[in-house]
Amino acid sequence: MNKLVYLFELDSVRKYENTRGKGVLYTPGVKGLYTEIVKKGNSVAISMNQLTDSQLIREALGDDEAFSCLMKLFGAGVLRLSLYGNIRTASQYVQQSVEKCLRSKKDRFVFSNMPIRSRDKVRLEEVRDALRFSDLSVLKERVEHASDEEQSEMKLVYRFVDLILQLSVCETGNITPKQGEKRSFLQFLSQILEELSVPDTFDGEFSQRLENAISIIHRRGAAMEEEIRNCKDPEECPNPENRSDWRNKEKDLAPDERLANEIIDLCYNYVVEDSINGVTKHYGGENSFRTDLLSRVRQYCMSEKEEKCSAVSRGRWHTLVRFATYKEREKKCAFRYEPSGVYEKDVTKEKWLWKGFLLWNNF
Repeated sequence: MNKLVYLFELDSVRKYENTRGKGVLYTPGVKGLYTEIVKKGNSVAISMNQLTDSQLIREALGDDEAFSCLMKLFGAGVLRLSLYGNIRTASQYVQQSVEKCLRSKKDRFVFSNMPIRSRDKVRLEEVRDALRFSDLSVLKERVEHASDEEQSEMKLVYRFVDLILQLSVCETGNITPKQGEKRSFLQFLSQILEELSVPDTFDGEFSQRLENAISIIHRRGAAMEEEIRNCKDPEECPNPENRSDWRNKEKDLAPDERLANEIIDLCYNYVVEDSINGVTKHYGGENSFRTDLLSRVRQYCMSEKEEKCSAVSRGRWHTLVRFATYKEREKKCAFRYEPSGVYEKDVTKEKWLWKGFLLWNNF
């Protein structure tokens, strides 16, 4: 209750097939969001990367009901965007990325949730100007005059920019950057590989696969160091602190290569979680980092069961918004419960406090 939680399940690399073509799927990430807000009375922090590339945001942008509810969740402060470094607003972050794409010679999407390729300089300039001047009129005209084929894409772009502008002036929907020491990607990766290299950590075939995956990561690191030494253009050099430079991006990967990618993804999410101001972690105190790491390896790396995703009903979206209003009332109460710094501590006590608070509200 009243904890700020980061969900690994909302990572932008976790994609699920949406055969409906619209609406939002009830994926593990959405399930985690619902559980934290409705069942536990917590708030969820999302990163800039999740805002711009996660499947949850992409699907919400394409659904009228979901988009409206999403904005209400940000407004109520139960869904919050984590700022970092010198970034003060979501608009500043997106503008910097757009400017970088305007200068780049590579052809790629700027963000998954804004379907504009970097070669489309005119449209990128329109997005930049809309953010710079807080003016959506040009993009709105684009939507109104778009062909049937372009209509859905332009609507996504318009809503994405609208979301970014609204978040940039929404104090309750943002988390100020964390000050002080933050652990780097390489620091976390070193610790994770050390913990997973302990003999007999896992049994059977998975133990051998894990050993192979660790060797693959070490080889990727060595290859990256070699590439950096021979790199002549600083902007084209790989960065050991970037997840994308550690991942194998090919589609059909061998099982050991996929496992190596999963470990890299776990490392990245630990880095992001550590960078969030005021976040409640699953390790610390009596809960060791190793315990949490092994739990997540079992959850993300060992499970071969395919997730069956259904659509998020309108009722579920409105339940999220309703419980967000309960959180707003709880802030104004004379009784204000302050959580501990570790997620699992006092979890039973918090569960009953939240249920009692809900009963009082319903009464």
